[in-house]
Amino acid sequence: MAPLDHFPRRRRADLVSAFMGEQVIVLSPEGEFANAAILPAIYSDKYTSPSTNPAHNTTRYKDGTVVQYDSAAHTLTATLSDGTSVTLAPSKVTSNAENTECTGNLLVQKNLIVNQNLTVNGMSALNAGMNVQAGSKGGAAAVIQGILRATEDVIAGAISLVKHPHGGVKKGEDESGGPK
Repeated sequence: MAPLDHFPRRRRADLVSAFMGEQVIVLSPEGEFANAAILPAIYSDKYTSPSTNPAHNTTRYKDGTVVQYDSAAHTLTATLSDGTSVTLAPSKVTSNAENTECTGNLLVQKNLIVNQNLTVNGMSALNAGMNVQAGSKGGAAAVIQGILRATEDVIAGAISLVKHPHGGVKKGEDESGGPK
């Protein structure tokens, strides 16, 4: 006998086949299995309803993955069996994963807030300046391991590295005074 068609659920472009062992209802007009169709599975103790909330359209897969759209909250969530999830909500996307990878360019139109360490493995171009503040525990605001090159000047406090004068300048091998 040929496999039976699954009865479509509303006018959606998806096909959800029953799992082996799931209870279903077979509609067979005039007892002809060649024209039969399977209605969606019937919930049971073994295959319980994935949600009882009428605002939820939920699909639970055999491996434990759940995809749920909440029409009341306008939120779409996909959760894998290991707990990794992505949630799309109005004005917000949340990735709950150990690692999230973007394989193309990432354009951030507003502020980028990093609550822990930031590691950049390539060159950084800061085209509108930079403001670095020491952390709450004090210490240096920035530590540069290697050479720092400035194309114009470096200013510490009010003292220019390029334009600062020295007092107590003498000829010979005497050292000048500190910068002014």
